[in-house]
Amino acid sequence: MKKYKIKLDKQPLSESDISNNMNFDRFYSGYSAAGKTSWLTKGMKTFLGGTTATIVVVTATFVIYRSVNNKESVASQAFINPPLPELNAKSDNFLVDNTKDTTIVYKTGSIIHVPANVFRGKDGKEPKGKVKVCYREFHDQVDFIFSGIPMDYDSAGIKRPFESAGMFEVLAYENDSTPLVLKDGKTLSVNLLSHNDKNEFNVYYLDTVAKRWDFKEHETRLHKENLDRLSKEKEAFLAKHNLLDPGKLIVPKHANPVLNNFVIDYDKEEFPELAVYDGVKFEVNVNEPNYNNEFTKTVWEDVFISRHPDGKNYILTFKIKKQTSSIAATPVFDEKNFEAAMNEYGKIRLHHSKILAAKSDSISRLEKDADAQVMNSNFKNQRFNAYIEGGSIYRSIVIGSMGIWNFDHPCNNSQIYASKTNPLSIISKSLNAKGTDDSDLPIAYFMSSENKKQLSLRAIYFVKRDVNAIFPVDMFELIQFPTSVVDNADILIAIGNNLKVYYIKDEALHSVKKEKDKMTFVLKEIDCTNTDDDRNISADRNITANLTRIKSIIDL
Repeated sequence: MKKYKIKLDKQPLSESDISNNMNFDRFYSGYSAAGKTSWLTKGMKTFLGGTTATIVVVTATFVIYRSVNNKESVASQAFINPPLPELNAKSDNFLVDNTKDTTIVYKTGSIIHVPANVFRGKDGKEPKGKVKVCYREFHDQVDFIFSGIPMDYDSAGIKRPFESAGMFEVLAYENDSTPLVLKDGKTLSVNLLSHNDKNEFNVYYLDTVAKRWDFKEHETRLHKENLDRLSKEKEAFLAKHNLLDPGKLIVPKHANPVLNNFVIDYDKEEFPELAVYDGVKFEVNVNEPNYNNEFTKTVWEDVFISRHPDGKNYILTFKIKKQTSSIAATPVFDEKNFEAAMNEYGKIRLHHSKILAAKSDSISRLEKDADAQVMNSNFKNQRFNAYIEGGSIYRSIVIGSMGIWNFDHPCNNSQIYASKTNPLSIISKSLNAKGTDDSDLPIAYFMSSENKKQLSLRAIYFVKRDVNAIFPVDMFELIQFPTSVVDNADILIAIGNNLKVYYIKDEALHSVKKEKDKMTFVLKEIDCTNTDDDRNISADRNITANLTRIKSIIDL
């Protein structure tokens, strides 16, 4: 048989290989679009024995929401192929008036601006009634896996995994079922709240007809320019607010009109908890013993501020020559400065509450805070506040096509594989029973930790927590398993033909060793069945709850 030489990896594209007017002022002021799935069937046992096997691939229909009769081509449906449709996150749907500008505030804090009269049907006609805009986001490896969206990029015939800083899908329909597209020259703007603030990601659009990701050079350049400006805004904000210890927050208080107060200069670096506010006054505490007639008649030359032991008040020490006198005082604000002070306090409190929530791994708390912020923030400032308070950043893009957009960059297979198995050499080995250079690689087996029975799997993925990418295992690789992945990955996630989710992680994964010609992985099941509480909520919320459960169990 003819031998093939395949280069399985090469250096990633440099920034010079990729060219670099989102306007932040417009954005900030309220300017209001089967993947590489591995399948293992019972026929695999026959294949492993060296005889011909039939591989059955079950294609899952890509559904945006139940009521839509999606008339995409069969090729498109197969290209986007959720391994477990029951866990494929559904879109949130928004009804918009096509004749008016509309701004959609998504539950994560992302913002979608839909200008008036931008949609048309494939026949060229404008929609007559309301337009349903369907939007969803994908932020981590679990989201990517269960979406079925292919997460690799083909460059010069070499496929590399995508490391993503966030991905979204935006579609539109008339009468719940008729797909709409953007008119020629018309655009939407999307401001995606991303959890990665590095400016090293490019913009890609998923072409479901050509079955590939298209690099968007113009959008990438504008996105990076905008992110540079936005990052400077964030740094300025954090330089002012991040000095604060959450336990030392000063709660703004109205000045009491019957009590005396002072405006005093102080060192803003020494007292950052006061420096975040404008118009701070110091009100003399009620029944302060040192504040008497003699004190008020004295013309003091200097005054010093120190923190009171109670953590709420301050000590004002007045001095003239060798005479000193100290009084306790409370920071207060007059009517014109109080509202602004409360707004600053709200920003700081939410910022730190998210930090504390993240430390306690409370996903529900994060979502609750984000929702509360969207509801309570001033619309003009909420986008900037959301990304500041969440420790994230906005990735802004103007899109000219409906569909799936991704902020990514290709990463090397070597981040998880020491070498990648050559599928052609495996086919040669199975058909001719001849050895290959990879003949020392083992066969992979998977067993249930519950009953020790062998599992029949339809998809397998490896995950490395600090790389926001997924590394699928090809079916061919299971008979010449790339052993290096066990040491380099943190988590293995598998989907069974019984429609159950399994995993092995960290120490348990790293302890799996080659024994003669095989490696055996003992997988735990993640229970995604509905509880009594789950049965009382919508199917969409059930999906969200199950995805959250998976992320929590695997410590993602």
